[in-house]
Amino acid sequence: MDTPDTIQQADSGRTSRRGILAALGLGGAATALITSARPAQAQTTDTTIALTEPTPYGTPSTEPMLVTAAPTDTRPYDTTTYDTSPEPRVLAAGGESTPPPKKIQPEDLPLLGAAKVLELTAAQASETVIARLDSLGVDEATAALLRAIGTHHRAYAEAISAAFGPGSPATPNPALLTLLGGPVFAEGTSAEVLKAMQEVEHHCSDTHTTLLGSLISTDAAALVASIVVIEARHAAVLGMLLGQPYGADELAIEDSADALLLEQIVGGK
Repeated sequence: MDTPDTIQQADSGRTSRRGILAALGLGGAATALITSARPAQAQTTDTTIALTEPTPYGTPSTEPMLVTAAPTDTRPYDTTTYDTSPEPRVLAAGGESTPPPKKIQPEDLPLLGAAKVLELTAAQASETVIARLDSLGVDEATAALLRAIGTHHRAYAEAISAAFGPGSPATPNPALLTLLGGPVFAEGTSAEVLKAMQEVEHHCSDTHTTLLGSLISTDAAALVASIVVIEARHAAVLGMLLGQPYGADELAIEDSADALLLEQIVGGK
């Protein structure tokens, strides 16, 4: 099928986040679990089976007992605008199913390429901030967090590169860097930098969350999902450093409100 050319972008002007996708802790104490589920939309077929139910003391009864078989899902998985699954995956009459492919598919590559550009650009933003930590005057715990975030983005770009194989994008996007915060990383105050860094994590985690609906292979989806988990934690911890009360902004990803368009990620270089 055709590879989607955009990643859905919801309202970027929203002032609060909705959902339950990220939980956090500070200074190595953070843990989070991200679970994504689609609503079940099943058509059911009842099948009547005659069984013999034992009477007390184990004496078989000659009266059959009617039971109803478990419902069988006869609909394909829920699809979205960006679902590029090549075929509906449904349970067959014999109980067999058609699973998604494990290995990364050609249709996954443009999306993984965009994910890598986003990670390279986020790494560059982090490294710009890390280079001026002394002038920012942040405490050592905050400095350690910012260094870790930069290291994570660089590692994610390398992991995506390994999954993509030869020919993956190799450089960040300067236009995207400007969109994500631009001069703030190089010139902003410590509070401005932390806020801009939090927005970068929101953009990354929301964009990758949207990508999950379009990736075909389980290998690609598992890689991107593992990145979402950590970047959601980044956003949450940075929010705490900014004094946001826990739960006030909900610091979570549900509606992909900060997801970027593919053109925003890879275009305008």
